[in-house]
Amino acid sequence: MAKRKPKKKNGDIESAEEKAKVLEMQLESLRHRLVLQTNKSSGAAAVVKDLRQRYGTLAQDFEEEKQLTFKISAEMTRHYKAMRKKMQEKITELQEEISAAGEALEHEKKRYEKELEKKDTIIQQKDQVIEDYKRKMKDVTAEFGLMLKETLEGMNEKIEITSRGIEKNRSTYIDTDIQTGSAMHSKTFKLTSI
Repeated sequence: MAKRKPKKKNGDIESAEEKAKVLEMQLESLRHRLVLQTNKSSGAAAVVKDLRQRYGTLAQDFEEEKQLTFKISAEMTRHYKAMRKKMQEKITELQEEISAAGEALEHEKKRYEKELEKKDTIIQQKDQVIEDYKRKMKDVTAEFGLMLKETLEGMNEKIEITSRGIEKNRSTYIDTDIQTGSAMHSKTFKLTSI
């Protein structure tokens, strides 16, 4: 800014020349200010233009990111739903297998119990047969023992009778033999002495 000249003390009016110079200096100062303001405004406009351009780029990047996020989210949702459906099908399939296995197990359990009952019945019957055979064997053994005892007693009696008879016969034979022997001996003696 240019300096103004102070008014004169004596109250004289300034001359036209001085006024023109002052006005010219004011005009120059205003031009200078205008240039500065224009430069500032051009700089601000450039900054605004740059900011708008950056905003446009960022808005476009944001929109692209938004679209990409939406696509990724949609893809993940689709993938999740497919996996969920597949998992649900697998769960249903496994539940059906478990149910079928449970029914088969129940059927096998009943069949096993029936077989076990049959075998228990057969074992009881066989045990009864074995007990009957044991009882019959005991009876037969007792009968055989009694019969053997009677037979032995009878044989002992026969042996005693036979033994007595042999003894009797023997003593008779010995007596007869002794008598025959002495008669023979005396005959031999008589013959020898002759």
